[in-house]
Amino acid sequence: IAGKRYRLPTISAYQFSDIELNSFFTNKGIDSAVPLVLDLNMVAPCQANCIYCFTESGSMSRNRGQEADRFHVDKKYDPITSAELEEMISQYADLGGKVVFICSDGEPLINMEEFFRYAHLARSKGLRVVVYTNMIAVKKDIAQRLYDEDIDVVCKIETLDPKVNSAIIRPR
Repeated sequence: IAGKRYRLPTISAYQFSDIELNSFFTNKGIDSAVPLVLDLNMVAPCQANCIYCFTESGSMSRNRGQEADRFHVDKKYDPITSAELEEMISQYADLGGKVVFICSDGEPLINMEEFFRYAHLARSKGLRVVVYTNMIAVKKDIAQRLYDEDIDVVCKIETLDPKVNSAIIRPR
């Protein structure tokens, strides 16, 4: 909707124009066959130990008094394969998709080469790429690569106070 400011911070990272958003919401875009954003959830562990995490990569079971294997992948389901994720990106692009949001129940940048393979495929098909990261793995060289490959970053920051942030996230 022209001139409307959206409350979700990630909407800015997607870089949709007012025209794209207005068209989607006023032309029954919600019923569209092509979503505005493809959330691509990689299987990845996490090097943080957030006090509130509820994922298999997090600390919920430990908080219940059970031992947690932070790098355990739940075997109740078969994770989507790399080939399937790549096919999803290709089909989404072919349908006219705009943005691929790469996230994980852990940290997508731990599997750096896999992450960049998906990002490169998406960029080569004209899609914008956004990654959700806790920033623990991002050093100067990785930040430069994200910038060079035109990948937008949504950072997990609990507070601007480094001591409080570390107490919440508890990086390993």
